Amino acid sequence: MSKNNKIEAISKGEEFDVLYTDIKTLIVEARTTVAKQVNQVLTVTYWQIGKLIQTKILNSGRAEYGDATIKKLSKELTKEFGKG
Repeated sequence: MSKNNKIEAISKGEEFDVLYTDIKTLIVEARTTVAKQVNQVLTVTYWQIGKLIQTKILNSGRAEYGDATIKKLSKELTKEFGKG
């Protein structure tokens, strides 16, 4: 059997199916892991942002100052990072 025939036989056979399935599994697992890590980091980041707003603005006792500051923060952060 020639080299090309061997390659063709492997690419059509059970060995190929196993290889394909193994690689597909690795890709799916990697994507799942990355998504979980991103969600975890975003959750911690948003919690820290909320804590900063709570301690530095909302606890100041000056409602008008806090409201204006949050609006300005929102505007500036949206310009830089977009909505969401």
